Amino acid sequence: MLFRKLRRRLRGWLAPDSVDAEIDREIRFHLEMRAAEYRAKGLSPGDAVKAAEKRFGKVELVRRECRRLSRVRPSRKGDASVSVLMADIRVAFRSLVKSPGFTAVVVSTLALGIGANTAMFSVVEGVLLRPLPFAASDQLVMLWQNDRLRGTTQENFSIPDFFDVRDRNEVLQGLALLWTPSLTLTEARQDPLLVSGARVSKTYFEVLGVAPALGRSFLPEEREPGGNPVAILSHGLFMSRFGGDPTVIGRRIELEGVSTEIVGVMAPEFRFPSRTDVWLPAQITETSGSRGNHGVLVVGRRRDGVSLERVNANLEAIATSLEVEYRDDNEGRGMWAESMTDAMVASVRPSLLLLQGAVLLVLLIACVNVANLLVARALSREQEAAIRSAMGAARSVLVRQYLVEALLLSLSGGLLGLFLAYRGMDLLLASLPPSLPRAFNVGVNGNVLLFSLVLSVATGVFFGLAPALRLSRGNLVASLREGERSGESSARQRARAVLVTLEIAGAVVLVVCAGLLIESFRTLLRVDPGFVAANVVSVDIQLPEIRYPQDRDSWPRWTEVRQFQKALLEQARSTPGIDSAALAINGPLDPGWTSRFVIEGRPDVAPGQQDEVRVRVVSPDYFRTLGIPILRGRSLDPGDDRDDSPPVIVVNEAFVRRYFVDEEPLGARLSQWGLTREIVGVVRDVRFQGLQEEAQPAIYPTFSQAPFTGFSLLVHTREEPEAVFARLRAITASLDRDLALSGFTTLERRLAASVSERRFTMNLFGAFAGLALLLSTLGIYGVMSFSVGRRQHEFGVRMSLGAARHDVLRLVLTDGSRLALLGIGLGLLVAVFVTRFLQSLLYGVSRFDPVTFLVVSLLAATVTILACTFPALRATRVDPLVALRHE
Repeated sequence: MLFRKLRRRLRGWLAPDSVDAEIDREIRFHLEMRAAEYRAKGLSPGDAVKAAEKRFGKVELVRRECRRLSRVRPSRKGDASVSVLMADIRVAFRSLVKSPGFTAVVVSTLALGIGANTAMFSVVEGVLLRPLPFAASDQLVMLWQNDRLRGTTQENFSIPDFFDVRDRNEVLQGLALLWTPSLTLTEARQDPLLVSGARVSKTYFEVLGVAPALGRSFLPEEREPGGNPVAILSHGLFMSRFGGDPTVIGRRIELEGVSTEIVGVMAPEFRFPSRTDVWLPAQITETSGSRGNHGVLVVGRRRDGVSLERVNANLEAIATSLEVEYRDDNEGRGMWAESMTDAMVASVRPSLLLLQGAVLLVLLIACVNVANLLVARALSREQEAAIRSAMGAARSVLVRQYLVEALLLSLSGGLLGLFLAYRGMDLLLASLPPSLPRAFNVGVNGNVLLFSLVLSVATGVFFGLAPALRLSRGNLVASLREGERSGESSARQRARAVLVTLEIAGAVVLVVCAGLLIESFRTLLRVDPGFVAANVVSVDIQLPEIRYPQDRDSWPRWTEVRQFQKALLEQARSTPGIDSAALAINGPLDPGWTSRFVIEGRPDVAPGQQDEVRVRVVSPDYFRTLGIPILRGRSLDPGDDRDDSPPVIVVNEAFVRRYFVDEEPLGARLSQWGLTREIVGVVRDVRFQGLQEEAQPAIYPTFSQAPFTGFSLLVHTREEPEAVFARLRAITASLDRDLALSGFTTLERRLAASVSERRFTMNLFGAFAGLALLLSTLGIYGVMSFSVGRRQHEFGVRMSLGAARHDVLRLVLTDGSRLALLGIGLGLLVAVFVTRFLQSLLYGVSRFDPVTFLVVSLLAATVTILACTFPALRATRVDPLVALRHE
């Protein structure tokens, strides 16, 4: 073999005339072969020659190209030299330009696959893969508590527990706490603004390993109780409110009516907790909160070399000791830690990885389609390959040249796909659910560009290697001389059939998953939330303590707070277009918080073992405004909201089911927060923890019994929400012009937002499944069309022997149906296994849902049979005389 190659190359160098003569012989051979075909079809010798020359193309152009290729020599540095590579690129480019239709189809197919993968990877990279913007972020952990007695697994810390863990642990080099109040920001000549604040302990920024990008951090004396009020702004607030003016450092603003000095601005990438606008020193001590109030987040940094398991073991030991020391508040309470990354993204990791896997499968299907197109094109290029081989081109050279052509196609597809992903980024960002963590990181960056490049190169090698090896085979010339009518080999036909079968199977898997998600989402939307969301508008209000005193000693007699709430409700109810108005500390889709209680007349329970119930403070018209039915007893009325009224409450069905199984709840009395309240009514359950969660026991006291300064105003209206927003803003300004409002929305929007993550997953999966089904349909159509084209002689013979056209139609459809059934069957088997990863995303539907599997099977069968119908009809139009003459 080596000697023959050397001989060919030497002949090319030493005897160029011999090479030219061989090129002429090869061209003449192909022309004569074509002419013979046309003579067999009935053309005259002269017309046959002209037709052969027309089909062959410009003879002189082909001759020059072959001579140029024969002069291409490997450099001393090998075939990877730049000059050889550039020559291959030029040849590949000219070849693709000569086939614009083929090039457009391949590039478009790859662009769809690579573009979809690039867009999806930008989400995965931004949310899951990008490191947290903290120093040594892998050492950061979030600490949680759990309650064995009440069945909770993840609760916040109390302030005393935080200090105990800080002082007793042996595995953390730093510990910080924070909580997130809403704050009213006011400045001269500016409208008041409600911002998201974070009050943080002394070591907050040191534990995270960050510092302000502008200005300074908090001074030690500012972190102690009674220290000067100072604040650090987020980059977002710095730009939106202060226009990025660096002289903002040292300026004083009012937060909750307190004059506060701005001392720093954080970098754009620092957003912890997310959506925080301003950080304030907590200025707390060990006695600043009760041990039973679990309202602070805790973040820690592990010591070097300390594992997460060791941290959890140490926390468990501390929790055990606290159970013994503080039985009333800590009995049954445990502690545990998880990495900060997991705390942020663990809930969305399964769905995002599942979507990335789905879109990779779409790309795989696209590659199979492209590979089939390239194989089909390879058959029409065997003449070219034969001539090149005859001119002395080594197999490695041919493989390289065809791989370069495949890479040129894949890189073009990748470039177009990247453009599509970039142009569609705004649409993608708009479709992201509001609750998706770290969504602000999503975008096209260096990592996404590198992913797209690697994906494009890998794709080119994947779909280009097989056709390149086929065209570079050494026996092409022999096969050509034996005649082209022999068609595809059976091995190659089987290979193409296997590829198409796998293609259909992949599409079926994705469509089954999408079908289950769609059915799950439809089931979720049919769930009764327990309230009527239509025509209800909501706005959030936070009363600043400096103008609305909140003295704990006088609770619940907060006169200023109660006066504002009453005046607000009176004006809202008297506003034209508003049917009813109510207040609530938590909206109907907000889980709120729990608190302990005791039912009078029941056996005594140790303080640490008391049950907890959801507390949902509301004004009397709350149930009427939200259309929540009163099932027993009565609703809260205006008389219950007076300060001197006997304390009463309404409970939900879940409360009755748990605590009054065979008893009458009406008239029973509950003790909580030093008050004893009588149950006067029972209302329908509201799914305040989300549509997919059953309601937990809840009680509804009035604001006169439990006033809070942060609440939502809910109004039922017959007018457009925007008009109502303007009126509510005017009403609030008439009562307090420095009061900021936020959260203008409707309950229908909040209800839609509560299922936005499921809708996002379902929409993307549906889009990927649809694209996969389309590509697989095109794939089987292409295979059947190619097969019919290669079998025209066979069909002609069959029809000449008596076969009717419907027999040919049935023959082709049977072949296509066989592939479809194999693909569908394989796809269903794989889907049974793959859907186990969907289990956590489904609601109200089994992952083996027979209806979904049946519908998908029928859909896939219908689509693939339709794809086979057009090639089958073309087969019935074969003229037997022409086919036999060709023979």
